[in-house]
Amino acid sequence: MASSETTRLLAPFPNPLRRGTTIPFVLAETRWVDMLIYDVAGRRVARVTAGPFGAGPHRVDWSGLDDDGRRVRSGTYFVRMNTGIAATAVTAMVVLVRMAATRPASAPGSTARLNMTIPSAFGTYQRVSASPLVTE
Repeated sequence: MASSETTRLLAPFPNPLRRGTTIPFVLAETRWVDMLIYDVAGRRVARVTAGPFGAGPHRVDWSGLDDDGRRVRSGTYFVRMNTGIAATAVTAMVVLVRMAATRPASAPGSTARLNMTIPSAFGTYQRVSASPLVTE
């Protein structure tokens, strides 16, 4: 029996991510879920999960690795959730930020900050602020 919930993919968190992200979703009824990660060119990067899930809320994690276990590059990626029903194939965006740096770019005590605004999958914007780092 279907629940009163609607099937939907929720906003992944954290986003932007450095190491991994949690992808929450809700199913109105028991369905087979195929969760895939794509790059901006539309190439499949990773399969997060493929299997049956019961009705209700769920969470799966993406480690930032591709299907071969390699770390993917910094960039924008899309989470695609397919449930076997065309109307429930939904997409969310995640931003992966890899930082190879280990020390602040500014002198100790400096207030230099990196600020950027990142669009979310739902048309809103998330403000991100961090200290710039220097690659060793």
